[in-house]
Amino acid sequence: VLLRGITPVLVFTAEEIYQHMPKRSDAPFSVHLTTWPDVWTVDWTPQDEWRMTQLMEYRDVILKAIEEKRAAKVIGNSLSAAVRLTVPDQPLTEADRALLTEMAMVAAISWTAGPSLTATVEATPWPRCERCWRHTPDVGDNGLCHRCEEVLKESQS
Repeated sequence: VLLRGITPVLVFTAEEIYQHMPKRSDAPFSVHLTTWPDVWTVDWTPQDEWRMTQLMEYRDVILKAIEEKRAAKVIGNSLSAAVRLTVPDQPLTEADRALLTEMAMVAAISWTAGPSLTATVEATPWPRCERCWRHTPDVGDNGLCHRCEEVLKESQS
């Protein structure tokens, strides 16, 4: 699927990869003769769709606040941002907060209930991991966060 996806952009490279990769005996001669895969279906409930719509709306507000702080040179990039989100409707669950932190690519998000959707941004006091560049409170003396330490241990075993 990945190879078929890059074929329109990397025409010759995709063809070379296709010619050298293992394939079924009934496979087309060229990657350009293969068919596009079927569209993936996502089994979202109406509540899942509403949740993602809300999170995308929150993300837009966060990104606008980050851009203002970047322009004012308060922060260098979104990874160094600590965000305080005021949410007017239902509260954020821990899973939503974690997902929104990843979606906005920020160090942390805290939230409070309030009359309107707003975001305030400040620089995080946490150190930056030298491997992933994320600012986290668990960066050790070796300059790595816990997540990167685990990845490196896993890759060395």
